[in-house]
Amino acid sequence: MRHKNFIKICWMVIWSVGILQICVSCAVTAKNRYVKAESCYYELRKNPGTQKYRHNWLRCITRFQSVYKQSPSDPWAPAGMYMTGELYGELYKRSHRDSDKHEAIEVFRRIIKRYPKSRYRVKAATALRTLETDLSKGRKSKRVTQASKTKKIYIPKTPQTHSSTRKTVGNTTTITGIRHWSNPTYTRIVIDANRETSFTHRLLKKDPSINKPQRLYVDLKNSRQGKNIEKFTPINDELLRDVRAGQYTPHVVRVVIDIKSIETYKIFSLKNPFRVVLDMSGDSMVAGSTARSQKKAILAAGKRRSKGGLAKQARRDRPLIIIDPGHGGHDFGSSGYLKKVYEKDIALQIAGRLAKKIRKKLPYEVLMTRNSDAYLTHTHQ
Repeated sequence: MRHKNFIKICWMVIWSVGILQICVSCAVTAKNRYVKAESCYYELRKNPGTQKYRHNWLRCITRFQSVYKQSPSDPWAPAGMYMTGELYGELYKRSHRDSDKHEAIEVFRRIIKRYPKSRYRVKAATALRTLETDLSKGRKSKRVTQASKTKKIYIPKTPQTHSSTRKTVGNTTTITGIRHWSNPTYTRIVIDANRETSFTHRLLKKDPSINKPQRLYVDLKNSRQGKNIEKFTPINDELLRDVRAGQYTPHVVRVVIDIKSIETYKIFSLKNPFRVVLDMSGDSMVAGSTARSQKKAILAAGKRRSKGGLAKQARRDRPLIIIDPGHGGHDFGSSGYLKKVYEKDIALQIAGRLAKKIRKKLPYEVLMTRNSDAYLTHTHQ
């Protein structure tokens, strides 16, 4: 009887020790798996080159997954699951795949559900909020992008009516003046206003039957004509005839430009102060003839002013380059980021440096249309 009890006790001890060894083995195995996965992740972080390849990330993710898949009840399981979500999140930042982001979100949700008492629950909830916020922003951006793609955009071959994207600020806008000046290659017209407003423009074809030249008009919305504005301004250069302004409707001021010959034009607005700018460009042949006539005019003026200077340079048998800084005097041009910095001053400085370099390095004569803060009016016969 004692012998049987002794054998029974021995089997119970053996069975208990075996169960204990199995549990210890499981715990050690889960921890070891996590340590190996963490080592894989550290090696990945050290080498930026390996981070470029997706399979290197997935290899470390698989190792962290083995921690909780093989030992789901082990204390190391939520740690392995959390790191799986972290790696999917980091992989998404490089791959920009929605599937990686969704995988990270699902992993963090499982941590909150399966391990509510674990310290990784709080960390998973924080990471989940960040990812879900990014996801909602991404969906909104995607909807906007898809809407913009479905919207039909028509770009005409010839300029048509176009509305400014600028919104009218305040009440009625007063159009205070119209300025213009000509360069060898283009003519610029500036419409000044006391506040920002929207505008449209359209290019009209020439109509010989009613003796109408090609015209471009600009309608300034919610505007009125200022008292001192010139209603008719002759231009008479190579490109344009004149510019006219009038109160087209009680709330619209129309500016009409009569055209001789242009190739292209562009229109845009500037702030501080608000103004609408039109640049009218001609072809190269017209620009070339304009430059030649300007050269003759400058040489003739130089001969009258002095026996030296321009006249002396004109007698030299060397090619002549004319530099026109533009703007000057009351024509400030665009204003810079810094106060009291204007386009006229920058243009003059650049032109002066260019002239100096040409004189130093090239066998050319150089003349500047202005050497000081003066406004020049070019007339072409």
